[in-house]
Amino acid sequence: MLKSQRNTQSLIVKIDFITKLLSNSKFYDIINGPFEDVYKLDSILSTVCYSSLFFSELIKLQPKFLKLLKSIIIRLNLQNLLKLFNVDSIKNENNNKLLLPITQFSNKISEKLNNNYNKSDLSNKLKTLSNYISDIRIFNRLWATPGLISFGINGVKSTMVDDEMPNWLKILSVIDIVSIVAYQPLENYAYLLDKHWWFNQKTEAIDEATVDIGKDSELKELEIKEIEAKKYSEKSLYYYVLSSKLWAIFVVIELIKLFHKLYTTKGSILKKDKSFNIGLISNLANFPLTIHWSLYDGCLPDLIVGFFGTFSSCMNTADILSNVITDIKHLKLN
Repeated sequence: MLKSQRNTQSLIVKIDFITKLLSNSKFYDIINGPFEDVYKLDSILSTVCYSSLFFSELIKLQPKFLKLLKSIIIRLNLQNLLKLFNVDSIKNENNNKLLLPITQFSNKISEKLNNNYNKSDLSNKLKTLSNYISDIRIFNRLWATPGLISFGINGVKSTMVDDEMPNWLKILSVIDIVSIVAYQPLENYAYLLDKHWWFNQKTEAIDEATVDIGKDSELKELEIKEIEAKKYSEKSLYYYVLSSKLWAIFVVIELIKLFHKLYTTKGSILKKDKSFNIGLISNLANFPLTIHWSLYDGCLPDLIVGFFGTFSSCMNTADILSNVITDIKHLKLN
């Protein structure tokens, strides 16, 4: 009876807390905080984008994994293993009891494979979600360009007046800042071309000879549009690759700066500075991605892209969410 009363009181306290929390406007301000910051929002979207891609590819691999697991179980001669461990004296029915769980497990795998166990629908949905969020991220970054230019101007000025920074590091830092500032407009331009949103898209004349003169006007116009679309797709890819190369320069220099700081502090910074750890892990994970996106055909499968992409932003996203939870805990409820 006493325990029941305590549970009831605990439930009432929880309901009261939740009611006060949900009716407090500051609670929603705290939640909205990361979404007002372009870079925090980009980190959250990046985690969702790349993790969706990663799990999409994992799901595709499930049938292959099940087939491999089944083949291993079939090839595994358990009777010989029992002999190795001197269990010949065990009765046959006991042997059957030992083998029963593994036999059942093998049968379950066979059943899934025979029933065409397939989650391609979920995999496709996750892949579509990843592509959609990728578009949103680039679109959001269109509006971050003025802030990035401001960051670049202030960054160069503060670097040049820093007397404690070695000259070689100053040069690298300026190149670092210029590369990331130049990266954004190029990505913006590539994105606008890709979406056919750029002005004067028909300024490049299409050679009439490339289109069959004998075709009717509607078919001819359709083919001209296809040629135009292909040209702008190629042009868009060119600027995407170019912007990715600038991003690669930024990441490499960031890693040099981080390792230099790690060396000068003799590793002590790892224990003191959480933002340093996040930056180091993020840039290490981004490095293979910069190589992948800097090549026209890429060099990494989607599974690896999804893994590194998730890894590059998950710590920063976790830190953002942790700060939100901390702020909510410290929220004073009337």
